[in-house]
Amino acid sequence: MKRFQHLAISLLLLISFNCFLIAETITKNFDGGKMQCKYSIDKDGKKTGLYQEYFKNGKLKIKASYKKGELNGKYSEYDENGKIKKAFTYKKGLQHGFQKTYENGKSKSKEVWVSGILAYPKSIKEIKRSLSLIQQIKIQQTGTWPSDQLAESNFSPKVIKDNTTGIKKLMEFRFLSDLPYKNIKIDRNQVAHCIGAVNVLIKVGKLTHTPKNPGMPEKEFKFGYHGTTHTNLSMGGNVSASSSVKRYMDDSDKSNIDRVGHRRWCLNPKLGATGFGNKGSFGAMWSMDSTNKDIPIYDYIAYPSRGYYPRTHISNKHAWSVSLNPNKYMNGSKDKIKVSVFRLNNKFVKEKAAMPLEYFNVDNGGFGIKSCIIFLPKKLSTAPKSRYFVEITGTKLKDGSSSKIEYMVEFY
Repeated sequence: MKRFQHLAISLLLLISFNCFLIAETITKNFDGGKMQCKYSIDKDGKKTGLYQEYFKNGKLKIKASYKKGELNGKYSEYDENGKIKKAFTYKKGLQHGFQKTYENGKSKSKEVWVSGILAYPKSIKEIKRSLSLIQQIKIQQTGTWPSDQLAESNFSPKVIKDNTTGIKKLMEFRFLSDLPYKNIKIDRNQVAHCIGAVNVLIKVGKLTHTPKNPGMPEKEFKFGYHGTTHTNLSMGGNVSASSSVKRYMDDSDKSNIDRVGHRRWCLNPKLGATGFGNKGSFGAMWSMDSTNKDIPIYDYIAYPSRGYYPRTHISNKHAWSVSLNPNKYMNGSKDKIKVSVFRLNNKFVKEKAAMPLEYFNVDNGGFGIKSCIIFLPKKLSTAPKSRYFVEITGTKLKDGSSSKIEYMVEFY
C-alpha cells in the first residue's frame, strides 16, 4: 500500500514540476512601483492564460486571455475611470464573434467578425434604404443618337423608360457588390446599336454574337452587327431591360456557367454608361463600356458579395463568382486554386467539413475583369439566416506571393 502511496506522491510532484516549467508569472511595474501588467508564459515564452494591464492610477486597462501567444477568448478594454470601452472575443489571434464598443460606458457599436473578417460591412437596414433610394435616382443621358443609321424616333419615351428601369436594376446589383453605381448613364449611341442588334437577331431567328447577314441592307446589317458583338444578349419570353439584367446576373446555365461573362460585364468597375434594346423575345445590353474613371480600391468582386445579401437578387441555382483585381492578382489557375464553402451555425462556428461543390472553374477570358473563380455549392439554401464562410486558396499576388481570400455571406 505504501508503495502505491509513494508512487502517487511522485506523480504529483512530477506534475507540479512540469506545471512549474510550463507556466511562469511575469509582473511588470511602473517606476513608482505600481503594477503595470501581469501575465503568464508557457515553456516557449509565449503568453498563456489571463493577461491584465493597469493604468498608473491602479484602474484596470485591459483584461484578456491568451493561448500559445495569441489572443484567445474574451478581451475587455477600459478607460481610466474604469468604464468599459471594448468587449471583444478572439479565436486563435483573430477577432471572432460579437465585437462591442462603448463610449462613456454606454453601447456605441456592435459588429460580428468571423475568423478576423468583418462579417457585415452593411446592415440590412442600410441595404434596404440604398436599394430604395436607387429608385429615386434621375438617370442622365449621354452620347449622340446616330440618325444617319437609325431613325431617332426609335428612342421613344417607352424605350427611355425601359432603359431607365434596366439601369436601376443594374445599379442594385452593383451597389450590392460595392461598385460605382450612382452615375451610370443612358448612352444614346449604345441604345441605338442595341436596337440594331435586336433587329438583326429577329431576322436571323436565333441568339448569336456573330450573325451572318440574313438579307438585310449591308449598312443596316453592319450597324446591327456592331451591336451584337459589343453587347450582352438574351432571348426568351417578353424581354425587358430589367428582366434581362436579372438573366445576365444569373448566367448559370450550361452554356454560360463556365465563364459567367454576362455577369462580369455587368459588374465591370469601368462601366459608366450603357444602353438596352428589347423587342419581342430578344434583348441586348451594351456591355463594352469603360467610361467610368473613378475605380474604387478593391481586392476582388464577389457575387453574392460578403455580408448580408438579399434573396431577391439570387437563387440557390446561381453560381457564385469572385473576380480578381488584375492590378493586385496574377491570373488564377484551376489546378492550383481551391474553394471551400462552410456552413456557419448561429454562433458563427464553421462546420467541420466543407460543402461539396456542384461546379467549379477558373476562367481568364476577357469579360470585364479577366480572372474569375466560379463555383456552386451543392444543396445550397438561400433561406433567411443561411450563413456561409468562403475560403479560397491558391491565388497569387502580383509579386508571386500566395494569397488567401475569406468572406462570409448571410441571406435575408
